[in-house]
Amino acid sequence: MKTDQGTVPAEELVAEIQNAVKTANVSGHTARDLVVRSAQITLNVVAASAGGGKIDFRVPVIGLKLSIGATLARTDTHTITVTLVPPDPDEHEVRTGEVSRVLVEAIETLRRIISTAAGGPQRLVMDSGSVELTFAVTEEGTISLGVDGELRDELTHTIKLEFGPVQRTETA
Repeated sequence: MKTDQGTVPAEELVAEIQNAVKTANVSGHTARDLVVRSAQITLNVVAASAGGGKIDFRVPVIGLKLSIGATLARTDTHTITVTLVPPDPDEHEVRTGEVSRVLVEAIETLRRIISTAAGGPQRLVMDSGSVELTFAVTEEGTISLGVDGELRDELTHTIKLEFGPVQRTETA
């Protein structure tokens, strides 16, 4: 993602999620074992003036300074929450942007858990599953999950993907 003055356009994060879903092979008719049922995205955004009196909502990066010596406070933000669902299988999907490695790895972890549950002395199959990540955006435009409390004082965002098993249709 490309940052501009310490922020990223909110819609670029949606493109990141779309690419992760495609890369992890959990979208629509191409899914092999999991399919995304929904994606709930909660972003803490800042409002910025855009041309023509419009307001542009942007995602702040880690450590964004609003003015000299002042960091972004939670009271300076607004929340955008959206739940997205996949289109009908016959619709065309368009995806652009940089793939979020973190989200793809979380989906792969879910796959390993399901695979382990399907084996062993008491087989279990997935009814539903989810991946929920709390993250921040770096100045380089990448996603940071934070390690050892790195994001304690930063503004964070949440993405939650809900999964279900692929429904195979029987053909005669």
